[in-house]
This record gives sequence, structure tokens and C-alpha cells, in this order.
Amino acid sequence: MDKNQQIQLLLKHAFFHGLSPIEMKALFSAGEVRAFSKGQVLFHQDEPSNGLIFVMSGVFHVYLEGRDLPLATVKPGEIIGEVGLLGRSKRSATVSAETEAFVWHLSLEVFEGLIKRGDSIVDGLLKGMGDDLCRRFREGVYEAASIMGELAPKTAARLTDSDFERITT
Repeated sequence: MDKNQQIQLLLKHAFFHGLSPIEMKALFSAGEVRAFSKGQVLFHQDEPSNGLIFVMSGVFHVYLEGRDLPLATVKPGEIIGEVGLLGRSKRSATVSAETEAFVWHLSLEVFEGLIKRGDSIVDGLLKGMGDDLCRRFREGVYEAASIMGELAPKTAARLTDSDFERITT
């Protein structure tokens, strides 16, 4: 994937929609493309957040330390680390490559420098982060509602009349 293809992939993501092509190229140059081999850890849970990652190719799994099943799968076109970037918090999970992958990394220092300078790029980034977080929150709510919808009839079938009266009064 050449540099122009990488930039075009980034421009398609909501995270970058507020940016002009010139701003996008400047931002892309401020970040770093990194390659990961299958099984390589992108970052560990409880490490300090050091920036935002955009997955350009490949698949990553998100794990809590000590658990075998992944919490989430991160695919091309998705971002990781925006919460830690905004909250300056530690990483909430470990992320590892499930396939060979390429990511674009925007360091915390570059992001903070853009904010301090009052760079217009920050407006587009923040809007994109907000849009992406809202999308993922909505997907999580829908998934939870679907699970509860499957569980609710089973739970309701076990309720007795006295349980129902206690709940509704």
C-alpha cells in the first residue's frame, strides 16, 4: 500500500471527515505508519496512553489481562486509543495483531502540540473521534438490547405472579 492509498483510506474514515485533503496530508505526515506481525502486541493493558492508532490493514483483538476470549475485534478503518488520548489515561486493555497489519499512529505529543497551537486540524479530529465513539456506543447498546431481548422472555417466564406484583408496584 503506497502513501497515497494510505491517505485515501484514512480520508474515508469518519475520524478524518472534517479535514481538507491538505490538512489530512499534513496530519498523515505528522504520524507514523507501523507494521505488525501476527501475534505482536500493539500495547498492553495499564501502559500509559501514548497516542491514537488507526488500523489501515489487518485485524487486532482486544483482551483484558488474564482472559483468553477477546472483548472486541478491531478491523481496518477503525481507531484505537482515542479514549486514552482524550483522557490521558492508561490503556484499558491489551491489543494484539491477529494477522499481519499496518497502523497509523498519532503520538500524544503531536496531538497536544496541535491543541496548544490552536490548529484547525484538531476540530476535525475531535469531531471524528466523537462520531466514532457515538457509533461504537450505539452498536454496544444495540448489542446489549439484543442480548437482553433474548434473555428477557426466558426471565419473564420464570416470574411468578407475586414477583410481577413486587416489580410493578
